[in-house]
Amino acid sequence: MSELIHNRVPKIIFLYWVIKIASTTLGETGADMFSMTFDLGYGVTILIFLALFVVFLSLKLRLSEYNALAYWLTFTASAIAGTAICDFIDRTLGLGYTLGSVLLLVLLGIVLVVWHFIEGSLSVERI
Repeated sequence: MSELIHNRVPKIIFLYWVIKIASTTLGETGADMFSMTFDLGYGVTILIFLALFVVFLSLKLRLSEYNALAYWLTFTASAIAGTAICDFIDRTLGLGYTLGSVLLLVLLGIVLVVWHFIEGSLSVERI
């Protein structure tokens, strides 16, 4: 018997790209706003948005079907946290873009290997 797979990812249409660009821009400005304008620093900004990312991702994974609000809240929290992490690596640790990129690629590789080991595939259709 084949299992019914519920789609929890958005359809890639023009509106998707508009929202993705807006959300990515919000990630850039949001990270700067919290870390610099509100003077929280990168560490606190990272912790705040990683915590929000975990909350939103937990909510998203509990849903059986695609929910636009849960998806975009998760995406935006990850964009802000990711930007703050990159700024921390570049500006605070002083690793620069090249070493910072290598570090992030290694970490991404580790995540993908662990994901494949646990799930048996890297398909987003079964998340």
